[in-house]
Amino acid sequence: MALSESDLRNIKNAAKIQKIRASQSEGTNSEGGYTVESQLLGELIVNHPLHGIAKSKCRQVKMDSDVLRVASVVSSVQIEGVSEGDTISQVDLSVGQLELDVKKLAARIAASNEIVEDWAAGNLPSELLRDVSAQMSVALDGSLFGLNSLFGGDIKGNAGVADLNIASAGALALTDLTAAKVAAGRVNGEEPEWYMLPSLYDGQVSDLLSAAGISQCCSHRDGRPRLLGLPVNLTSGLSSGLAASGDLVAVCGSMRAASVLALRGEMSSRAFKEVNMMSDQTVYQFTLRGAIGIHQPQHLSKITIS
Repeated sequence: MALSESDLRNIKNAAKIQKIRASQSEGTNSEGGYTVESQLLGELIVNHPLHGIAKSKCRQVKMDSDVLRVASVVSSVQIEGVSEGDTISQVDLSVGQLELDVKKLAARIAASNEIVEDWAAGNLPSELLRDVSAQMSVALDGSLFGLNSLFGGDIKGNAGVADLNIASAGALALTDLTAAKVAAGRVNGEEPEWYMLPSLYDGQVSDLLSAAGISQCCSHRDGRPRLLGLPVNLTSGLSSGLAASGDLVAVCGSMRAASVLALRGEMSSRAFKEVNMMSDQTVYQFTLRGAIGIHQPQHLSKITIS
């Protein structure tokens, strides 16, 4: 069967395109190694909400540049009683400054177009967003407590946080928890809160409460468990285990008064169709920019393994 003029033109055009691509080849062709500009299909969603301890408990501020300086009052105000004509003592205001440098969390995921098409009815991008959002939140919490250094933070390594040492997680006693609660204090009447691993609360802490005849209860307001009268936030961000020296066993205090989460916008996500087009893949890219800092460590206490 003879080819029509239209068929011949299509063949010639395809050959020209292949020739152009060959002249611009960079890297491995089978992996999409061309300098042809990527096509941006569009953002899946912007300002996708995050969750977790850092996002819900830290004081949040907007970061408009790559560096943010956060001021904090170092000296304490002293109130005294004086008689008429007496000299009032003077306290010089001392202000500290915490400098936060912007950091970026990122994830890049490639999915075959067959998977994307098969999942179209189930909304694959939404599933990805939920999963990446959860993992971003875990990374933020890890930075806050010092499990990683991806976003700053680091309660674990902050010398300004009151530190109570125990020999091991198994050696934790109610007196240690009471001492941590007292060391954290209260900020303007705000109720301090606990932060610890679920395994610690369900194991050692529950055993301590049972042995002391203390019934475990939950808050009627939000359902969180309470320990020594304070709400407990269960998180995996404190430690990957409770065996090494310096591992965080528990943190107590006002996270909002002590820490700041600065973000340059919320987590953004984009889809690129032709980045890996020779592999017939769609690439999803997620980014979050900002930093976490501990600017008032005196409002926190921690129990660590010595």
